[in-house]
Amino acid sequence: MKILCLSLGRNGTQSFNDFMSQQGFTTTHFYEFQKVAVGSFKEDADGIEEHFNSLPETDVHVDIPTCLIFDRLYERFPDAKFINITRSESDWVASMRRMLKRLDYVNDPFIFEEAYCNFYSNTGKKIIKDLTDSELMFIRNKHLNKINDLFAGKDNYLEVSLDDPKIGEKIRMFVGGKVEVPFPSSDAFRKDRE
Repeated sequence: MKILCLSLGRNGTQSFNDFMSQQGFTTTHFYEFQKVAVGSFKEDADGIEEHFNSLPETDVHVDIPTCLIFDRLYERFPDAKFINITRSESDWVASMRRMLKRLDYVNDPFIFEEAYCNFYSNTGKKIIKDLTDSELMFIRNKHLNKINDLFAGKDNYLEVSLDDPKIGEKIRMFVGGKVEVPFPSSDAFRKDRE
């Protein structure tokens, strides 16, 4: 079974990856973006899909590149399970800012940063940390609207809030998991709060 997480990063994606691994699924979370050279893939949907195709074959895919081309992946894997984890807009923006502050780079973009900055609107920016809060919120809202348009009424889609105390149970039941473990995982969630 293929399981694809549609959530943009900073929506519990590391916790989701850990949780799915504990359920016995093989996972690919994000990619080792520091090790993939800028320009090795085009900064558009075709390049992102090409990168997806280069990843290891696993049961679960989380974060970039998956979240940016979920519509294409739905066409390829219509029988997959699709999960979208959300959190409030203000919490998400604050989490993005904390993460961007921790990233150890000056002004050189990582692969797909330019795509992220311009996927839903042409901001003209190449580095996520240069996005304004308003631009981040616009990207988030366009992303959620696109998900809602595609998955409305589909029974292989689950949307859960990171604040839901039963989030782990809902995800576990949706994917047929057997192991009761906390979600979000405390280590990943604590890093998000730093």
